[in-house]
Amino acid sequence: MPESGEKTQPFFFIRSDGRYIKISFTDILYFESVKNYVRIVTVQKNWLVLMSLRNIEKELPADMFCRVHRSYVVSLYHIVSFDNEMVQLENKQLPIGNRFRQALPARVKILNGDLRNRSLYAELLDAEGVLNASFYTT
Repeated sequence: MPESGEKTQPFFFIRSDGRYIKISFTDILYFESVKNYVRIVTVQKNWLVLMSLRNIEKELPADMFCRVHRSYVVSLYHIVSFDNEMVQLENKQLPIGNRFRQALPARVKILNGDLRNRSLYAELLDAEGVLNASFYTT
């Protein structure tokens, strides 16, 4: 994590075939630990860098990424849904490790819209699934 007060660049560079390749944080789907390497999975391409996931995680903006497993750091921007066991991205599911179960809910804003009483909700819908007039008069 950068020093407090230091402005974070919205990207970083990796070295590949003698060139420096720019990777924007917004393009990253997730990071995956693969032995001594880290696979950086972006919307366009995958990259493999010789670095530990722990060291990469230290350089990432905490408001954009979250460690969800000993092998995965996920982009908060690209999460479609999650529960206690899995994170769903557009085309990929990632496991959530036991040690990291509380990390993701603590990092994202969750509006408590879970419908705990489904029968009450069902009473508010008409046959087409539209909220009936009694909902608006209460």
